[in-house]
Amino acid sequence: MGGAATYYSADLSDLDEVRDVAARIQDTEGTPDIVMNNAGSGRWKYAQETTPEEASAMMAVPYLSAFAVTHAFLPRFIERKSGTIINMTSAAAYMVWPGATSYIAARWAMRGFNDALRAELKPHGIRVMLVAFAKVTSEYWAHNPGSERNIPDRQSMIPVLSPETVAQYIIAGIERDKQQVIEPWQLRFIVFLCRFFPGMVK
Repeated sequence: MGGAATYYSADLSDLDEVRDVAARIQDTEGTPDIVMNNAGSGRWKYAQETTPEEASAMMAVPYLSAFAVTHAFLPRFIERKSGTIINMTSAAAYMVWPGATSYIAARWAMRGFNDALRAELKPHGIRVMLVAFAKVTSEYWAHNPGSERNIPDRQSMIPVLSPETVAQYIIAGIERDKQQVIEPWQLRFIVFLCRFFPGMVK
């Protein structure tokens, strides 16, 4: 499998930049078949350690940026009655634990946005899929010092995923027309238990 990729740079926390880059993409490349909202930011910190400005920034990316990106492409999706929107969140969208208050709130916002969007767009033939993983090897931890120490103890029960494995799960979810992808299976099991024992993750 091969092919060329073209990238466009933008600060997704800047809504004007989002509109501009989406317009350039549609003018140059056409309307995409898949839009994936994967931007994220935010350190895992306790509420008293987090400034309101930091909390606002964490809500801006991923939630507000995902809304803006989706909004930019949505008219063309609805017009042609096709397309797939993938919203990346995390295990934090299904459970809570101490030490990541604003991060968790932003990921719950992504889940609510995704589910409401699916209900709205189903009549238009547009697919919406939510994706959540446990810990993934990435540069996030180096760029957000101190966050790793607030990972819940339950993570020790779950294998750490590579970006390549994550990509395979996402592709499989698209191919199987899934509404939700939660991986690996150990995370799915913990998410299920949290419905009945919400305080089990610490």
